[in-house]
Amino acid sequence: MTSGITAPRRIVSTFATWMGLNPSIGHESYPRAEAASISVCAASMLSKRSDEGPIWARPDPGARQPRFTRQRIAAAALEIADKEGFEAVSMRRIADALGAGTMTLYHYVRTKDELVALLDDALMAEILVPEDELSDHWQEALTTIARRTRKVFIRHP
Repeated sequence: MTSGITAPRRIVSTFATWMGLNPSIGHESYPRAEAASISVCAASMLSKRSDEGPIWARPDPGARQPRFTRQRIAAAALEIADKEGFEAVSMRRIADALGAGTMTLYHYVRTKDELVALLDDALMAEILVPEDELSDHWQEALTTIARRTRKVFIRHP
């Protein structure tokens, strides 16, 4: 039964150290409200970052309605790349285009590699041909896909 109690105490002790409190005096020495708040904060710290994985497989951040979506960020980046070239695409430039702070975008897209993955995904979404537009004949279907791909690459040099 003590093993079930030591883990929360260890978490509280680690959190207390991080907060600059003295963990050696023990959990019981803290006032009840402070101990409860430490436990709640420690638990919330442990529950964060369960969103690991590829950028397109992660849910949009936050429980509230997000101010931006990854699709909107990708569209802004694609527009910048179309007008000014791929080298001009940066988090700062995208943030300016969206009217946001640069660090705000890092909540949605953590790295430049993730941004490139979003751009790639946006381009591929434009290339996809809806099933009802594809011919049953394989040569005509392949021609439709090729023409659509060419249009996308012309639109986004």
